[in-house]
Amino acid sequence: MTVRLVQAGLRYKPEVLEMLSQIPKEDSAFLRGYGRISKVTIVGFLQRLYNSALGLYLEEGMVPTTTYWVYDGTKLIGIGRLRHKLNEALEKKGGNCGYYVRPEYRGKGYASEILEALKEEAKRRGMKKILLTAKYDNFASIEVIMKNGGVEDEPNGDILRFWIDLNETEKGPKDDLD
Repeated sequence: MTVRLVQAGLRYKPEVLEMLSQIPKEDSAFLRGYGRISKVTIVGFLQRLYNSALGLYLEEGMVPTTTYWVYDGTKLIGIGRLRHKLNEALEKKGGNCGYYVRPEYRGKGYASEILEALKEEAKRRGMKKILLTAKYDNFASIEVIMKNGGVEDEPNGDILRFWIDLNETEKGPKDDLD
C-alpha cells in the first residue's frame, strides 16, 4: 500500500463526486459548509478548495488550507487536509491536519499512511511541527496520531491535542528506556 496525495483542483472525476456525496453528517467538516455535494454544487465546492489552498477569499476564521484526494493506485480511498498555519480556534480544536478514509477502506492502515504523507507535505512547506486533535473517545484516530509521533499536550475539554515534531525521524512515541 502506497498512498498518493493529489491536490484538489477545479476539475474532478466521477469517483470524487461519489465519495463526497457519501460523506456522513458526522464527517461533514470535510465538506466545508456545503452539506451534501451534488453535480450542481461541486464546482463551487472545488473553487472554494482551490482558493483556500492559495489563501484567497477566506471566510472569517479560516486559514489557508490545501485539500488532497488520496489514492492507492487508482482507488480513491479518502481525503487529506493540511492547514498551512494555526489560529486561536484551530489551536483548541482542528489543528493542522485532517484526514478522512472511506468506510470500505478503514482498518487497513490508510489513515496512518495519509498522515505520514501530510507530514511530508508540511515539511516541504517549511513547517517545524504540526498539531492534530481528536475527541477523547476517537481511539482509532488517537492511535494513528501516536503511531505518527504525536505527543499529547493539554486537552481542550473533550478534545485531545497532539503535537508532532517534523524534525523527528522515527515514527511513534519515543522510548525513554534507552
